[in-house]
Amino acid sequence: MEEVKEFENEPLIIPASRILRPQQQYNMIMNRSRMARIKSEMEYAAIYGEVYHLWWHPHNFGACPDSSMAELNEIINQFNRLKMEYGMQSFNMRSLGEQVKNNALIG
Repeated sequence: MEEVKEFENEPLIIPASRILRPQQQYNMIMNRSRMARIKSEMEYAAIYGEVYHLWWHPHNFGACPDSSMAELNEIINQFNRLKMEYGMQSFNMRSLGEQVKNNALIG
């Protein structure tokens, strides 16, 4: 949901939309709220053809690996639904940069 900016001969600035923070082991309400916010932001980005850049550190999954992987699976399922419904695409940072530089993704 962030604007992607390009400056000649400089790296692309593609800010994160959200960080997937570690789960709060004893705060399930916060976990559900965080996931609902991520899924809602993803849907908004898909509907309006925007970039949604979700990032995390894999070591953040260490405290609660099973439930963290379940959340990641929920996010992947949301992406798959948005791909089918709105044509949302997934890119790694290199391919996103190439798309932006070729004006194939962002106008």
